[in-house]
Amino acid sequence: MFGKVGRCASVEIIVELLKTKCLLSLLYGTETCPVNKSVLGSLEFVINNAFGKIFPIKSYDIAKECVRVFNCFVSEIVYKIFLSQLKYSENMLFKLFLKNIQDELLLIRCY
Repeated sequence: MFGKVGRCASVEIIVELLKTKCLLSLLYGTETCPVNKSVLGSLEFVINNAFGKIFPIKSYDIAKECVRVFNCFVSEIVYKIFLSQLKYSENMLFKLFLKNIQDELLLIRCY
């Protein structure tokens, strides 16, 4: 995507394209596959490197800060997907905590 758009688009447009197109493709399948800490780290590594290319920076910490500023946390998105699945689960234990799950989803949307 960055190769096609290049430097002719503003940073805000490139980041929005990354969030709406690339992030969805990257997270495709996380609903069905178990996501452990290693997989989550790999996904975050891809996003941090993408931000490192958008903003020509070499520091991984600065790239992580850019991810935070533009609200592209992979771990929060995966957590949100997980909670959304629990919301529609037929399990009685999850139904007991449905109000907590809905409150948590609302809290995530606020950020």
